[in-house]
Order: sequence, then C-alpha cells, then structure tokens
Amino acid sequence: MTVKFLRPNPDRIVDGKPIRVRDDASGEFIPEAGKHVRLTFYWLRRLRHGDVVEGPAPEFVTLAEAVKICLEANDEKHLTKSGIPDCNVLSALTGKVVRAADRDAELAKMENK
Repeated sequence: MTVKFLRPNPDRIVDGKPIRVRDDASGEFIPEAGKHVRLTFYWLRRLRHGDVVEGPAPEFVTLAEAVKICLEANDEKHLTKSGIPDCNVLSALTGKVVRAADRDAELAKMENK
C-alpha cells in the first residue's frame, strides 16, 4: 500500500480555526506539521474533499534540538502542564516515537552541561 505525507489543509477553516483531521488508524488528530499515512480510502476521501494536502516531509531534527525548540517556545502547545516538553511534539519534530524516558534522559543530559 502507498504511503504519503499528508497534513491538514491550512486554508481549510472550520468554526474560525484551521481544520483538524483524525488519523483513521489511531483516532488521534494528525499534527499540523503532517504525518506519513497509508493511503487508504479514508485518506483519498480527505484529499478529494480538501481536508488534507500532500506535501514533502519536513526535515527532522535530533532529540536534543527538539527539546531545545520546545523549551524555547515555552507555550502550552510544546510543554506539558508540568513544564516539560510534550512527547507528542517531540515525536513530530524528530520523526520517530519519543517516550518519556527518552525525553527525561535528554533533559538530564542538558542539565549536566
């Protein structure tokens, strides 16, 4: 099955906000930056209706760079309520799944520097 990089259409506004599109496999909203998905009938329909657009995958950064980006952003989109980088955001920035243990280890390395 074909895999494509899709992201929510930034020009599609619903209730005054950019559209949010759920991943049919996980039920989670796909990130604004986009996600690689298997091109199922669901995604073909989303493309046809203009809810998502196809595009090049972004350049991914290292975990250390992703943590730094989140800390510098210092907002609720990038940080959890306890003020540490959100694993979902880190995963989107690095292009791979980042677990809490990975994030915590990277934060510890940064503190020791």
